[in-house]
Amino acid sequence: MIDEDVFYAIPSSVYRVLRASGMLRKAKGIGYSQPDGPHREWYIDISYVNILGMFLFLVAIIDGYSRYLLHHELRAAMEEKDVQLVVQRALERFPRYKPRIISDRGSQCIVKDFKEFVRCAGVRHTFTSVGDPQSNGKIEWFFRTAKTSCIRRQSFLSIENTRRQLDEFVRYYNHERLHSAIRYVTPFDRLVGKNIEIITTRGHTLLEARKARTEYHLKSTLDPDVFLSDSR
Repeated sequence: MIDEDVFYAIPSSVYRVLRASGMLRKAKGIGYSQPDGPHREWYIDISYVNILGMFLFLVAIIDGYSRYLLHHELRAAMEEKDVQLVVQRALERFPRYKPRIISDRGSQCIVKDFKEFVRCAGVRHTFTSVGDPQSNGKIEWFFRTAKTSCIRRQSFLSIENTRRQLDEFVRYYNHERLHSAIRYVTPFDRLVGKNIEIITTRGHTLLEARKARTEYHLKSTLDPDVFLSDSR
């Protein structure tokens, strides 16, 4: 609302309103030390999707710092080669970086061929904690959002139509949708470092709005006619 010049309120005020209305979920633990920059950690996982009565597999890889979805594929299978393809294409898009790849202990990621691929690519590979589904929560949250906001809301005509609509949703997710976990900026803005400028601008806008409200109420107190002449 601040970015689009609709309304101005500090985060603590919004929090109090949401808490009073019961719209906040209770946090589950404090997690681990978050990456301090983009392309430090990439998370990869697979999710089942039911398309046209068929089960397909959405393989996706996400940057842990920015929540930017680096690459995704809608595949007919979930074998080692499908996971390898997604990692390879993400690395080709961002060739300057050698992130740590994080995955669960699925059969696709523990086989010898995948270990050899990771070694040849020059990146590290670690696994999420056993019995802790939250440790891969960033990519899991993307899957949940994609299903509730795109896959389960659309009437797909074909597999190719599904892929096109999913591509469009990913573009929206990366470049337009404000992400609550990264202070309501887009994953792309955080990936390229524009988030600081955006958040700073919001702070200045809030400060100016606060000054304007103070001046308005002060003037209203001193001059009762303001209430009659000002439609606000």
